Amino acid sequence: MVVDVQERLIPAIHEAAQVVHSCAVLAQAAQIFNIPIIVTEQYPEKLGATVPEITNVLNDYQPISKKQFSAYTPKVIDVLKSTSERRSILLCGVEAHVCVQQTALDLLTNGFDVFVARDAINSRISTDAEFGWQRMISAGAIPVSVESSLFELLQSAAASEFKVIHQLIK
Repeated sequence: MVVDVQERLIPAIHEAAQVVHSCAVLAQAAQIFNIPIIVTEQYPEKLGATVPEITNVLNDYQPISKKQFSAYTPKVIDVLKSTSERRSILLCGVEAHVCVQQTALDLLTNGFDVFVARDAINSRISTDAEFGWQRMISAGAIPVSVESSLFELLQSAAASEFKVIHQLIK
């Protein structure tokens, strides 16, 4: 799930280029592994659309607009129900201490295994991001990095996707 990586919000985010790049890599990898991707946009009328670095790598860009901070909205719940066999969610996006955190907490409360890629989340202020990170981990979210997530999905260098994934993280 890519949370609120939007045109007017990203310029204010600490280490924005790293977050955008990491989210784009995760989005590309999800498609390679045929894993469904949910993209949310917080109040897009004010904050703009998802940044092109992400939309350009998506085969099917259908963002879910929201005004509540958590991305665990009725529309997202419907999408999650349509993939009911999946109980694990890998989160990336912004802001770590608001939308990403509230999404993680709601997903955890509703029985999902929540993985949060630390190098694919941030906030405007780095200390806020750190507080959000700590709160999610304390609540039961599983800390990961983009690279560790991708290698866990691969499981082996013999996997057919290995060469393509390796190029993404080089």
